[in-house]
Amino acid sequence: MKTLTTPFNKNTPKPPDDLKLPPPPDADTSPICFSTAQIHAAISSFPHGSGSGPDGLRPQHFKDCISITIGDASTSLLTSLTELVNYLANGHLPTDLRPFLYGAQLHGLRKINGDPRPIAVGCTYRCLVAKVCLRPFIPRLRKLLLPSQVGVGTPLTCEAAVHATRYFMDQPHNDKVLLKLDVKNAFNSICRDIVLQKAQKHLPEIYPLIWDCYSSKTSLFHENFSLDLATSVLQGDPLDPALFALAIHEVTSKIKADLNTWYLDDGCIGGDPQTVLTNATMIRDSLSSIGLEINNSKCELLLINYTQTSTSPKQASSFKTNSHPSLCIPDPTHWQLLGSPLHQESDPLHLKAKIKVLDSITENLELIEPHQAFFILKNCLSIPKLTYLLRSAPCFKCKKGLEAFDTAIRTNTEKISNVTFGKDSWSQESMPIRHGGLGLRSAADLSLPCFLSSSFACQGLVNRLLPSLTLPHGEVINETDACSAFHDSSPRQKETQLA
Repeated sequence: MKTLTTPFNKNTPKPPDDLKLPPPPDADTSPICFSTAQIHAAISSFPHGSGSGPDGLRPQHFKDCISITIGDASTSLLTSLTELVNYLANGHLPTDLRPFLYGAQLHGLRKINGDPRPIAVGCTYRCLVAKVCLRPFIPRLRKLLLPSQVGVGTPLTCEAAVHATRYFMDQPHNDKVLLKLDVKNAFNSICRDIVLQKAQKHLPEIYPLIWDCYSSKTSLFHENFSLDLATSVLQGDPLDPALFALAIHEVTSKIKADLNTWYLDDGCIGGDPQTVLTNATMIRDSLSSIGLEINNSKCELLLINYTQTSTSPKQASSFKTNSHPSLCIPDPTHWQLLGSPLHQESDPLHLKAKIKVLDSITENLELIEPHQAFFILKNCLSIPKLTYLLRSAPCFKCKKGLEAFDTAIRTNTEKISNVTFGKDSWSQESMPIRHGGLGLRSAADLSLPCFLSSSFACQGLVNRLLPSLTLPHGEVINETDACSAFHDSSPRQKETQLA
């Protein structure tokens, strides 16, 4: 096996000279034990199509082998897997096997600028034991990390973060700024001694497993090459986002601002310019002590309620001079957070971008069998690709953009199927399959209920993300307009208006 020198080791960080790992787990630590029902539930929860690690074993192999249709063999395998998971969870794996079982397979993709983007896929056995071990402690992590860190153990966190940020921006205040922070090569740079110390403190029950994973080098494999890492936690492993969040929790919890929201390594700090500047300096210095560095080229400063007499431009120059020299100050039409627009003028631009991607991918779908192409279009590229945007942004106000997206779906369906749909026939095909349609739902019809369902579901979390602000009846921004539009569009309301 050759040592990998290019291209993946370009951004591989070197371990610090003063790395001090905590002591290994005590031999008399109470063993942790999981049942076959827990293992079965964990295997069933793997997403369809999950990739394989260095051994080529996929989660789907486990799903097929423990199926009830297999008979007694499935029960025997499930029992053996339970014994193996309990063996690994208690830190009994021999040292020589750790680089392989706790390693990962590298898949090389390419960024827009041409740089390599290595994607690490961990061994299925490791992913299984990590998933089983983490699940019982999700409530503990959620209680510890919220409200500053929303990337672990909490559903709808991205949507809630966007709703909270948009509400913060809508407040009638002057000289407020939003600072979006990005950490450079975060998961690959975090110091492992910090990771192990936090795991020992907050997750002592599964510390033996975490010690086995990170007390020695991690081997990453790509074709005939290998790369050994002495820092990092691996993205793609169910346990590692929690470990990363624990490692930076001491930093994120010290931030004192009106808005302080982190989704793993992506942070958003909002408040008056001087407070945000002070926090930015503290964050930069604190993260450097654990091996992390702010990626200045990806940081953005959003000037809220900017006027010619405000002091925001002066404060922006202070950010560039004192904290983030290459800070970007985007136009309001390009404001976004976690992939969702923050400014209403940005909604049409995001919808146009979705249409452009849809059209470009459909050109390739025309090259494959029509039934397969239609399946991919319906289940991957149409409404499923748009749902997050519809839930997190008030796209129901952008009727032309939604109608353009629906038209793009209709046009691309006609290209794939070689069938022309009239207005009435397309209305039929837009219905759910159980009602005689093709299941190609209309974005214009779904935008309003999508936004309303998200806003009501996120109310409690939005309140926690904005402790210094009081939301009227827990509402998020644009919720009142959405409720009014939904009321006006109801059949009973229309009948009343006609009467």
